[in-house]
Amino acid sequence: MGEYQTLKWESDGRVVTITLDRPEKLNAMSWDMFLEIGRAFEAAGADPEIRCVVVTGTGRAFSSGADLTDPANLVSSAFDAKDRMERINRTVRAFVDCPKPTIAKVTGVAAGAGCNLALSCDFIVATSQASFAELFVKRGLLVDFGGTWILPRLVPLAKAKEIALLGDTISAQEAADIGLITRLCEPGEIDEVVKQLTERLVALPPR
Repeated sequence: MGEYQTLKWESDGRVVTITLDRPEKLNAMSWDMFLEIGRAFEAAGADPEIRCVVVTGTGRAFSSGADLTDPANLVSSAFDAKDRMERINRTVRAFVDCPKPTIAKVTGVAAGAGCNLALSCDFIVATSQASFAELFVKRGLLVDFGGTWILPRLVPLAKAKEIALLGDTISAQEAADIGLITRLCEPGEIDEVVKQLTERLVALPPR
């Protein structure tokens, strides 16, 4: 799986946990992290021994989205923008198309690209302290990182438009009520809930 500078990779042989590891930035995604997320999911998908992938964040956030203070995230020309979007799209496809079941373990804020990374997983387990937000509109940006595709597939179109066009923060309870997440639990329970879910998935036929 190689070495990572912005992620932690932990595996017991069948379940791999990919942890976004920039807690001082609320796990905001630098350019390096964008690329490493794609590489990690590609590696997990290609490993025949891995049966399930968990993605989470270090500290009090899942991910606050793209790190807009990272100079490497800025573009200098239309050509540069096209090249970067193609690279980011490869990252999006890596986790959306991952052939293994994926679980987002969300214990804090999941915003922008971080929100869409979580929503693109097959299962989303969140604590009552988690929150979700499509903040792009408040930055004058289009919803990206797969959000325009996944959001209206999780909630009714009218609700998806409300979430995307207003950019409001959604509490974990509201996310559960509208069907945005799979399971809601208390902070002290999430490790066991995720563990039980991975055990059930690993016990099922792999194909």
